[in-house]
Amino acid sequence: MYRWLKKYVDPWAKLYSIIPLVSCFVLNSVIYFGTQHLCKDWYHYDFTLSIDRMLPFKPGWVWIYVICYLFWIVNYIIIGHLGRDSLYKFVTADMSSRIVCMLFFVLLPTTNVRPELIGDSLSVQLLGWVYKMDLPMNLFPSIHCLVSWFCYIGIRGNKQVPKWYRIFSCLFAIAVMISTQYTKQHYIIDIFGAVALAEIAYYLSSKYKYYEFLKKVFGKINCKIRKILIEY
Repeated sequence: MYRWLKKYVDPWAKLYSIIPLVSCFVLNSVIYFGTQHLCKDWYHYDFTLSIDRMLPFKPGWVWIYVICYLFWIVNYIIIGHLGRDSLYKFVTADMSSRIVCMLFFVLLPTTNVRPELIGDSLSVQLLGWVYKMDLPMNLFPSIHCLVSWFCYIGIRGNKQVPKWYRIFSCLFAIAVMISTQYTKQHYIIDIFGAVALAEIAYYLSSKYKYYEFLKKVFGKINCKIRKILIEY
């Protein structure tokens, strides 16, 4: 089993990166949806500013908002190919940022008032589905902006990744941020909070090397799983 995975899966998604990256997804989901459930009946603050009201509502940007999920998957897999140190710096920063998000979601619950959807275009229908699936809660900082900027930070300056793709990742992350405004999923302060949190988390993870702890933990987990798969 392990040989098969090494031959057919590892070239696309490094085996040592799968458990750490899946763990990032699990932690994100538990925190995001768990705090929504926990705080659903609490008072929620609305930080909408005059600049938020000035920005037009453009449902067509929902496509960027949704397509970014594919962007996240691709870039997380790419980061897994950049070596263990790069991976664990990223994973540690990613997980740390979610812990901070959890504190904000619980201590400072946020919400906003979404616009009325008019028309039956594909964009309006898709945005209606997004509104239904994603409640107007846990806005600050924006997870959408946070993850998208992490996708850029994780490959920024790394020459193993083609320069054109690094530039694309930066521009697409910015496009995602814009989409959160035009679809009225977030207010503008959510963007600045997300970018600042991503930068600080990644800086601390890199400078103080506390990623070494997760590197050891996931290293042991991967070793045990590898032994099981070899025996299977």
